[in-house]
Amino acid sequence: MTPKDGVAQSTVTLTVDSVLQLQAGLSALDVEMQNNSTTDFTGRIELQLPNGLVSIQDTRQAVLISAGKKRFLSLKFRSSMLSALKDKFFTVRLMNEAGNVVSEKRIHISVPEKRSVVLLDNTPLQYLRQVGDSVSVKLRVFNNGTTDEDVNILFSSPDRLGDRNFKALAISLPAGKDSLLSYSFAIEKYMMSLAQYTIRVSGIYSNSDVFGNVGVLFSNVSSNRDYQKMFSMDNSNPIYSNNYIDLQLNNFLDDRSMYYLRSEGGYRLADGKLRYALNVNQFGDFNSNPNINSTFIEFEKGNYQLTAGNIQENLEAAIYGRGGKVTVWNDVRTNEFSAGIVEKSNDLLGFYSKDNPGFTVFSRFFSGKQENGRKIYDGQIFFDKNGLDSTESILFGNTFDLLPADYDKDMRLTGFVAGGLHHFYGRQSGIDEFRPSGAFGVKLNGNRSKWNYTSDNFYSTAYYPGNRRGAIQLMQRVGRQINKYYYNLGYFYSEFSPKYLHHNFESFSNSTSKFDLNVSLPFSSFLALNVQPSFNQEKGAYWLDSKPVELSIRAWQMMMTANMRSKNYKHNIFLTTESGLISVADRLGNTYAFRGNFSYNYNMLTVFGNYQHGAFQAYELLNSELMGRAVGDRFSFGSSYAGLLFQKKLSWSANASINMTTNFGNTYAGNFNATYKVLKNTMLTATYQYSYTKAMSGYDYTFTNLRAGIRQNLKGQSLDRPVVKSGNLDIFCFYDNNNNGVFDAGEAVAANYNFMVKNVLFVTDKKGKATFKRMPYGDHTLFFPMRDGYQAITKLVEIGSGTSYVDIALQKVGFVKGAIKIDFDANLSVEANLNLDGYRVIAENKEGGIFETKTTETGGFSFNLPKGTYIFYIDTESIPTNISIDSNQQSGTVEVEQTILLDSFILKVKERKVEVKRFGSR
Repeated sequence: MTPKDGVAQSTVTLTVDSVLQLQAGLSALDVEMQNNSTTDFTGRIELQLPNGLVSIQDTRQAVLISAGKKRFLSLKFRSSMLSALKDKFFTVRLMNEAGNVVSEKRIHISVPEKRSVVLLDNTPLQYLRQVGDSVSVKLRVFNNGTTDEDVNILFSSPDRLGDRNFKALAISLPAGKDSLLSYSFAIEKYMMSLAQYTIRVSGIYSNSDVFGNVGVLFSNVSSNRDYQKMFSMDNSNPIYSNNYIDLQLNNFLDDRSMYYLRSEGGYRLADGKLRYALNVNQFGDFNSNPNINSTFIEFEKGNYQLTAGNIQENLEAAIYGRGGKVTVWNDVRTNEFSAGIVEKSNDLLGFYSKDNPGFTVFSRFFSGKQENGRKIYDGQIFFDKNGLDSTESILFGNTFDLLPADYDKDMRLTGFVAGGLHHFYGRQSGIDEFRPSGAFGVKLNGNRSKWNYTSDNFYSTAYYPGNRRGAIQLMQRVGRQINKYYYNLGYFYSEFSPKYLHHNFESFSNSTSKFDLNVSLPFSSFLALNVQPSFNQEKGAYWLDSKPVELSIRAWQMMMTANMRSKNYKHNIFLTTESGLISVADRLGNTYAFRGNFSYNYNMLTVFGNYQHGAFQAYELLNSELMGRAVGDRFSFGSSYAGLLFQKKLSWSANASINMTTNFGNTYAGNFNATYKVLKNTMLTATYQYSYTKAMSGYDYTFTNLRAGIRQNLKGQSLDRPVVKSGNLDIFCFYDNNNNGVFDAGEAVAANYNFMVKNVLFVTDKKGKATFKRMPYGDHTLFFPMRDGYQAITKLVEIGSGTSYVDIALQKVGFVKGAIKIDFDANLSVEANLNLDGYRVIAENKEGGIFETKTTETGGFSFNLPKGTYIFYIDTESIPTNISIDSNQQSGTVEVEQTILLDSFILKVKERKVEVKRFGSR
């Protein structure tokens, strides 16, 4: 057999894996060498590596293999350029002493797929100075992964109306490459009213995952600033604010006109928070009484809250009416108690309520709120007197966690127990006066590994005075995610059999149950499918033509939902289909039913429609029997469009739809809405509605309505921000050429001069003035940098009520230089911090004016000082432990544009105590 060229025949074999699985850190390759000869082998291992792959050991390693023995080596590699090594190879060679190749292996480099794109902000410091200037955002996008990526860079910025503008840039970024992006925009007038303008940038992968977020801030260099707005990141001026007044006139073209007045607000008052809501409906002739509902006023201060007006509480029983409520809590709000009383009237003034409608007294207490959301105990009690059915009820409900607060955070087990008493106080005969009642329930939520589960169970007796009267509810559900797909299996059973003491309220009974399997299939970021097969049962007693009717429905159903969108996110399609076999006991055999819905969105355009054949629910069959017509087919189709005009001052939307049935008639409808912003916080609104119904009965119906109104946004306040007393600061800067500190005739104002107040950059106007409004009380530092050889002394200004006026004299300066040195003896000195930077050096003039600077790493320091005589010293508080200074004061006279060189300040390190032992003779 002829040996391969360049490879010597040998009885030494080389065994190694043919593939190196390269990782982000260290990667290892094991090499086995076996000497099958009767003599020792001496040689070396050589590596021939591609660029980007580095061996931790030497690429040439000597080896000695005894006769008949094996030798093992573990080669270690690293690389910071994984993407550059895709599909590359390297060679491992075994060489003898003569330099001949004994064995050679070619190793394929396998690079795992790794997605890692990084978004960095490279924007230089820029300011908003004047309208028309251009500023730019610069970003660098790195693909540090091993896969080529198509990504979108999304820019978001506030516009003049408080909305957000979006701009997307799509780029293709090969693995290991980077790209520099630049996005420029012109400064507009509305930006100059903002303290700062922020552009938010997000990096988004092709599957919609976000890989980076940065915020680019452009500060407004203005002569007139508002401290309270300094940390408002965006132009917050929405069309619909939290504080507003809205007046609408409905049907004002005919005699059915009605006025609607709505208003909401939240304000600080007496170191507390005041909130209110007002809703008034008034018929147009004004001869009728107004209907006022959903109206209240609420005041909160410290650890209590008072509410008066329309009260709505979502307790175990629904509570709504006019009255009052008080709430108190402890400092950390782990315990809270509330109590109130309401009259059972929806109308605040009582014009539209029956006489003696009754009342409800209620209270609630909860304790032990934890960060994981657990409330160890939640108790509520109420007494209700209902004038509608002449009954009185009392209910005491308790909700409590059955697991301790420090138990498994992924599991929560909650119990519920309630007891009540129901009493009829009317004159109806044959009824026991009192009916006791009770309810209990248990709820479990949790997740374990990739499983999640929910169990919610409740039972109440027939005369239970809560919302869930005479109810049995069982809901069980378990789900698991496998890869990217999610599977969910559930069972639901509900039965209602309430009973009433008043003869006007008929007892009834109905039940529903459902088994279903829900499968979510997200095939990609642009297509998701959901499939849900189910078996449903519905049974109940209903009244039809003054007689009871029993209905029992069974249905096998299949529901499918699909959500699709385009890669540019502009097109969205949503489809739902539901089909099944529906049967009604003693009335209808297995009948096929189908319904489907679709919607399509593109920018402001929406198209929608649905179709249904047959009945799915009991109420649809009841309507069919009541009308004496088959359910038949139903079809609807419509479209809507919205737009903006006149620089977004006018927003409008239009909608048109048609609803057609085979047995019940057709309806054609449309509406148009418009809002026009006439002033910054004032909007005119208009709505037109039209519908025409052509019924099979021959009765046609037309409805038209024209509504117009005006909305005024009111000044808003952040109620969660603490109240801070504030005052104003007015600053005047001028060039003080005669150094007398007074603005004299002939001296120039310092226009367009940059300085800092509380680390906020300002620029003076043409008159040399600047204003800082609503600054908090206290001391604030003003710093004035050098400009054209002029500088002013740093000032400490105290802000109080009203306006503080400060004149700043910019004076020509001279220069002072000096240094510090540390005297240290390695043999005698104790340990100390020998760094020379960070020492504070003070310059003080005859008037007590203070200037301060700090030493550099070399110990040097410098001052720019107005003309005058100064003393210079080291601030002793900046001197480290075990270091002192004996001579800490120098003086000098500064002349304009002249330089003074100070002697070095000598600091000494404390010496060790040396013990001297003395020896004497006997």
